[in-house]
Amino acid sequence: MTIVIRELRVPLNASETLRLTLETTRSAGPVVRVGLCVRGRGGPERPTPVFTLAITEVRRVAAQLAAFADQLEREATTHVGGKR
Repeated sequence: MTIVIRELRVPLNASETLRLTLETTRSAGPVVRVGLCVRGRGGPERPTPVFTLAITEVRRVAAQLAAFADQLEREATTHVGGKR
């Protein structure tokens, strides 16, 4: 039996939401499950397959995403500056 301890939903756009849950497991202790929920026009929300992260991996993944966002921002600024 899975027990959801905490849930975070991050809206990505009008039809997609990133869903992160902290859940208990029988063997490995608490884990974070990450998935995408997609809503079609007027339809119900449908979850996509999830992947699991250990709690200790969440900060590492968040730091890598933040670093990637910084790189994208610099590249976009350089690209826009080069076209002027």
